[in-house]
Amino acid sequence: VDRIWEGTSEIQRLIIANELIKRGTRVLALPSPSPADRPADHPVS
Repeated sequence: VDRIWEGTSEIQRLIIANELIKRGTRVLALPSPSPADRPADHPVS
């Protein structure tokens, strides 16, 4: 049972890492708003 648990944990890590990579690249692909498009109450940090 311990081997199954450890294997499952590794698979879950791979799945989560894969999802983070997909989401990260999707966010990077989106155009960022220009400073003129930002609301005045949200200053650039």
